[in-house]
Order: sequence, then C-alpha cells, then structure tokens
Amino acid sequence: MSILKIMLIDMRRCRIQLLLMLFFLLIAIFMASSGTGIAYLTFAAIILATQPFLYEQRSEAGFICMLPSTLQERVAGRYLFGMFLMFLMLVESFLMNGILLLTEHETIEYFLPQIGIYWGIGMIIIAFQYILFYALGKIKRQQLTGILVMLPGFAVFILASLLPEYINTMDILQWMITNLHTIAKILPAAAIVLWGIAIGISIQIAKKKDFV
Repeated sequence: MSILKIMLIDMRRCRIQLLLMLFFLLIAIFMASSGTGIAYLTFAAIILATQPFLYEQRSEAGFICMLPSTLQERVAGRYLFGMFLMFLMLVESFLMNGILLLTEHETIEYFLPQIGIYWGIGMIIIAFQYILFYALGKIKRQQLTGILVMLPGFAVFILASLLPEYINTMDILQWMITNLHTIAKILPAAAIVLWGIAIGISIQIAKKKDFV
C-alpha cells in the first residue's frame, strides 16, 4: 500500500475535521485586515494534524497495523497528512488575500513573508507533535491528549496576536522587519530538513510501539 493511500485513509477518517478548515477560513477572512488571519489558519492546521492519533487512541489501535503496508509507509503517510493540512493553509491564505483585495482593495501586509514564516513554524510544530505522539504511544487520559493537541496551536495564535502589541518599541521588531524575507526562507528550509529527521525518528519509535 502506498504512502498516498495511507494519507487518504487518515483524510477519510478525519473528513469532518477537514471540513472545519472551510469554517476556519471564514473566521480568518474577518481577521485578515488585522494581520492575524494566516496565524489563525496555521493554528487550525496544527490542531487538526494530530486528529488521526486521536482516532487510534479511541478504538483503532490495530486497524492501521493490519493494512498491507510497511511501517515506514504508515509513518510517512501520517506525515504526508500533516503536510496536506499545511498545503490547505497555503491555499486558504491565498484565497483570503484575494478576497481582501476584492472587497477592501488592499492586501495583507508582508503577505508572502508571512506565508513562508507561518508555513515553516507550522511544519516544525507538527513534526515535534508527531514525534511526541509516537513516543507517548497510547495515552489513557483523554484530557492529557486534548491538551497536547491544543496547546501548540494556541501558542502560535496567541503569540502572533499579542507580540505586536508589546514589541513595537523594541529593537527585535526592526530586526525582524529588516530580515523578514531571510527569515521567511530559512524557516521553511529548516522545516523540510527537520521533517526528514522527524520521520526517521518516528519510524524508530514506532517499531517499539503498539500503534502508528
């Protein structure tokens, strides 16, 4: 079974959650003019990326393992699911920017650098989340699982919303603006390298766990 088919299985199991991305887009459009719309879409993608793990926590621990696929394919397919969500984030961000241009005759400030930065941040967080979930295996306390799912996404959104209010007079803001395009290139590149490492780590962990 190919990696793509494993990803499609995750998409089918999480189809209701994936539909929420359309709802999140509507909310992000209203937030676009304030500059936090892309951060909100990133927050949504980070949270939804872990949904397949939650299904396995509940009742499907052995289902994926019984499919005609290798462990490496199952892990890579799970990461591909996370990458698909970040692709949706990109598509919806461009849609949001286009809608803002049509309705308000303006675009999101520093749109392309923001895309690169938030895509890189989202990919990095998802990679660490996946490593963590593979390392923890089946978690008995559902409350802990919910916290692990929600916390990283909330952190990105809250920091993106609050930091501009508190760093306007700090040198770091000027440095970030000056180097914005460089940061927007470095973060995605770092994320891609990290994903290669994270997949390898997750495969090694999954060999000793009871679900992938």
